[in-house]
Amino acid sequence: MKADNLRRKKKIFISLIVLISLSTICNNLGASLINNSNNLLNIDEKKLKSAGFWQETDIYINDDSIPYTWALTAITYAWCSGSGTWNDPYIIENVTVNAGGVGSGIGIFNSNVHFIMRNVTVYNSEVLYAGIDMRNVNNSWIYNISAYFNDVGIYLESSYNNTILENTVNYNDIGIYLYYSHYNYVWNNNVNLNDEYGIVLSFSWVNDVWNNKVSFNGLVSWGGIYLYNSNNNTIEMNIVNYNDYGIILYYSHFNEVWNNSIANNDLDGIFLSFSWLNDVWNNTANNNGLGAEAGINLFNSNNNTIEMNNAVSNWGDGVYLKYSDNNDVWNNIVNNNSRNGIYLNFSNDNDMWKNTANNNGLGAEAGINLFNSNNNIIEMNNALSNWGDGVYLKYSDYNDVWNNIVNNNSRNGIYLNFSDYNNVSNNSANYNDRHGLIFDYCSNNIIIGNNASESYYDGIQLYYSYNSTVSRNIVTDNFYSGLGLWNSNNISVLGNIAIGNYYNGIYLYFSNISTISDNIVLETVYDGVFLYVSNNNTISNNTVNNNKNGIVLENKSNSNILSENIVNYNIDAGIVLNDSDYNHIYNNNFSNNFGNNGIDVSSNNYWDNGTLGNYWGDYDYYDNDGDGIGDRLYNIPGSTGSSDNFPIWSIRDGIIPVILILSPELNTLIGLITPSFSVEIYDATLDTMWYTLDNGITNTTFTTNGTLSQTLWDTVPDGTATWTFYTNDTAGNIGFAEVTFSKDTYAPNITINNPQDSDRIGAVAPDFTISIEDSNLDKTWYSINGGPDIFFTDLNGMISQSLWDALSEGIVVIRFFANDTVGNLSYQEVSVIKAISQAIPGYNIFLLVGIISTIAILRTKKDKTK
Repeated sequence: MKADNLRRKKKIFISLIVLISLSTICNNLGASLINNSNNLLNIDEKKLKSAGFWQETDIYINDDSIPYTWALTAITYAWCSGSGTWNDPYIIENVTVNAGGVGSGIGIFNSNVHFIMRNVTVYNSEVLYAGIDMRNVNNSWIYNISAYFNDVGIYLESSYNNTILENTVNYNDIGIYLYYSHYNYVWNNNVNLNDEYGIVLSFSWVNDVWNNKVSFNGLVSWGGIYLYNSNNNTIEMNIVNYNDYGIILYYSHFNEVWNNSIANNDLDGIFLSFSWLNDVWNNTANNNGLGAEAGINLFNSNNNTIEMNNAVSNWGDGVYLKYSDNNDVWNNIVNNNSRNGIYLNFSNDNDMWKNTANNNGLGAEAGINLFNSNNNIIEMNNALSNWGDGVYLKYSDYNDVWNNIVNNNSRNGIYLNFSDYNNVSNNSANYNDRHGLIFDYCSNNIIIGNNASESYYDGIQLYYSYNSTVSRNIVTDNFYSGLGLWNSNNISVLGNIAIGNYYNGIYLYFSNISTISDNIVLETVYDGVFLYVSNNNTISNNTVNNNKNGIVLENKSNSNILSENIVNYNIDAGIVLNDSDYNHIYNNNFSNNFGNNGIDVSSNNYWDNGTLGNYWGDYDYYDNDGDGIGDRLYNIPGSTGSSDNFPIWSIRDGIIPVILILSPELNTLIGLITPSFSVEIYDATLDTMWYTLDNGITNTTFTTNGTLSQTLWDTVPDGTATWTFYTNDTAGNIGFAEVTFSKDTYAPNITINNPQDSDRIGAVAPDFTISIEDSNLDKTWYSINGGPDIFFTDLNGMISQSLWDALSEGIVVIRFFANDTVGNLSYQEVSVIKAISQAIPGYNIFLLVGIISTIAILRTKKDKTK
């Protein structure tokens, strides 16, 4: 009896051990399920065993062909169960299929029932066959499949409403292939090391390719994700690295390619060929190419939107368009590329707006480069510190280059070569190593309102250029000259401000038939206005003060007309004519020059027009008859004995005041707080100053630099606006200057796509996916339960595992923040549940039941022994 009791106790003890072990296994399984409860598919786990429980050489189901129907298959094979309804789908599971190089491993045809295929391994299909081949199949879930060494891993043809989820599809020729298949979902798959393509959509519409990892594909050709003749698809949040190409659209239209991470591919990160009306948005396309390839490449592709992408550190261009028209390239970051930031080649009618194109090139490349490209808009871009030019146009006509900042480039800020009929306006081109703006063999361009300062050579130079207008530009502190014409004819140089330049404020070199009028030229180290072998020009209404020499005509600069200029306070001379003849100089004001007001070392110049000469500040005779003309001539110093026969006795102020806006600078972005302003005004008889921000509806007078009233600032709407400053003098002359700026008072708009409220998350820190709408985004970060700020740049990422490990189980608040460059701040938060262990009445119920059962057995045995 004692031996029997001992044996019974051993059995009971062993039973307890088994039950406890079973409880532990179930508890871990429960934790795993909880950890993945935020997955899109909640799969029934009944009867789930490891793949390979059954071994097959092929599986064939055809619901149009007896005996291969679903119903007969479910009856015949243990690895198939269910009835094909939504609540009780057919399930194929736990099968390993070795096709043995003959046909496809699994073939499913003409199926409209609901079924799930899961936990299946399929490999070794025949050439031109698939691991899983589904044709005319709808309503399936293909989950947790391992498909390798097939021609195609998973193939769908003429199939709808299928979900391909969390599969591993490696070492095939093509990973996943949809052909004439629509409304399918390809989610969360690992598709790697396939010889040709990772994922292919051919003649397939309205599919969602989401959150897949597609890497090291295209070992033979092509690469990651390929769309051919496929429209209205969404390619979203995929990681596409180390392929031949990253993402390819070929003859594919109306697709959305957004929030993908595309890096380290051998060729282009994103390539559109003959594809229209696609939206390529918020992707990261970095470090792509082995030579001339681009982060984003459009070839013969029109009417696409390329917006808010990061295309950085590619071996070719950041964004490249060839034979591609009517595209919007907006708000992208294209920095540190080995060639150009943005390059248009034979591409017309595109709009490039608010891009950042900095530090591009290894030599002569540019931030933004146009070659044989016409009717494009280049507006409000930043092109800074590029190794070549900030903006470069060659053989490109009828383009608008507006409101860009092109500073600190190793060559020129803006360079036009053989490019005509362009409008280059309101750009800031400062601190460039060559010229601020240069026009080389160009004609019929409009160059207005630019700021070109502190360049090593000229602020603005026209070289062998014709029939252009250079107006209202500011060229200051350039090492050579402010504004220069070199072998350029029929140029109108009007209303420019040239201050503090080294050699010349304005110069003409072998340049003819041009008009130099209404300019302000001050504080030049050498000559204010300088002509060298330049003929038949008109120089009028300029203010040329405080230079070494005011106006100099040198070496056969003949037959020019100089009138109505004010030339005062120059160190050596007001005007010098050296070996230059047949010039007409009248109605000018030469006063208070510290050397001579005028010098003529030439012959046959005319210092009056026969009735009217010039005003000379050192004229020492009278006007006894009161006609405004001195009663004796004024002798011009020099070797030729020239004279002004009709020196003006008194002068009238006809000079328009000049305004120089120091701040705000062009294209400044301003937030909620009202801005300050600073202007300099040049006029001897200044009267009143005022400004307007609404085209004169509201005018505000001021006497000193200051700050705009907050009340007035609050009435200015968000967006681009113009601040116009006016002044007049006591003679009634009115001058104005304006600056364009942008106002942004809206905080970034954050949307949390993943995780979602009440998601249950286990030991592994969750991934996050957010989208942010803001054209001036600065920084993004998150905090957990009010903890430290964690900064990030990729909107698809993972919460810090170390911070997650330190959290207790329960509710966790993740708050995402974003600010813009003017300080507008916003946040959104999501509350998730950290749940690693499962409490009773979960899977630990097995332990409780086991203990209770054991106690009951013991008690029963005890009762029987009594």
